[in-house]
Amino acid sequence: LFLEILIIVSFIFVLANPAKTKTETEEVKNWIDIEILLDTSKSMLAEDIAPNRIEWAKDVIKDFVWAQVQNGNRIGFIIFAWKPFNFTPLTFDKEAIIQAVGIISTDSINQEIPGLSGTAMWDAMLVAIDNFKKWETEAKREKVIILVTDWDANMWTDPKITTKLAAGENIKIYTVWIGSKEWTPLYITEPNWNKTYFPDPNWNPLIVKLNEDLLKNIAKDSNWAFYNAKDKDSLKEIFKKLEELNKTEIKVKDISHNIPIYWPFILILLLLLLTYSLFKIPQKIID
Repeated sequence: LFLEILIIVSFIFVLANPAKTKTETEEVKNWIDIEILLDTSKSMLAEDIAPNRIEWAKDVIKDFVWAQVQNGNRIGFIIFAWKPFNFTPLTFDKEAIIQAVGIISTDSINQEIPGLSGTAMWDAMLVAIDNFKKWETEAKREKVIILVTDWDANMWTDPKITTKLAAGENIKIYTVWIGSKEWTPLYITEPNWNKTYFPDPNWNPLIVKLNEDLLKNIAKDSNWAFYNAKDKDSLKEIFKKLEELNKTEIKVKDISHNIPIYWPFILILLLLLLTYSLFKIPQKIID
């Protein structure tokens, strides 16, 4: 009778599905939202900045991410050539962003496929603006776009449309231009140490010229600033400007996890049933 009572009680505990609740500690953060846009077009392989433009850009971004997330800012990461792609959402997880940046290359977007080669930086900005809207909460935060590129926009959206939208959303835009201002021909070094030059439409060595006039015109219509990443010290100006922005105090919501703990009761129930059966079998033999 005692075993039968214990079996019934254990069975009731299993049906009750007992669980313990684990709640994360609530945090308060002061932050701004930052979308980093990285150009992965083939010209980023040019070696006018050693070892090449994209590796230099990745180092710049890693330093930036580490500094800004340490300050409580949230960062998202977008890559683009002709078309933009979200690589990571807005997050406080600096390790995830830095790891994502580390694996990026010009092959992250297969530019051998028609329609994926080019530099559509303004389309990437539209994706960033849309991301800000998707992740917006009741608390209004400062929004910043950091555009890292080596090229003049040569695809799709008119920059005036993008900057007008950004200004309407009160989004600050900072451009980091990766490349030498000396306008040297672009080349990559092959394994045999021969230099292969990027060709222009006339098959002459391609020389990328920074469209400073375009950037100056955009600066009139939006909160825009331009920096050349050949000198990493100049990027400290971006950090300084971000620190001057108004930061909103945000309380991170508690996240509760229910952890099931019914397995010990199942084990106890099985042991009780086994013991009960061992008592019943000899009794049947005696009968």
